[in-house]
Amino acid sequence: MKLAEDNKNLEDQVLALTIEAKGLGMRAINAEALVRSWDAKIARIWLALAATDKEKEEVISDKKMIQQKDFNDVYNVHEANFNRCLR
Repeated sequence: MKLAEDNKNLEDQVLALTIEAKGLGMRAINAEALVRSWDAKIARIWLALAATDKEKEEVISDKKMIQQKDFNDVYNVHEANFNRCLR
């Protein structure tokens, strides 16, 4: 009788451990899916950052060209006025 009870207890423990193992397996699968999701988000953020950096460089380049053009325009006006005064 005692052996039958011990056997039943062991079967119950094996069943409980099996259920727990399946639960842990599902948690591991969910964790892997979450990691993949975060990896995808990180990749999208890096791409957005690269695009932003490229756009920033273009804006800086355009700003430098505008500044140079403005400088040249002012210089040319001053040079023309100077030459007019010399005549």
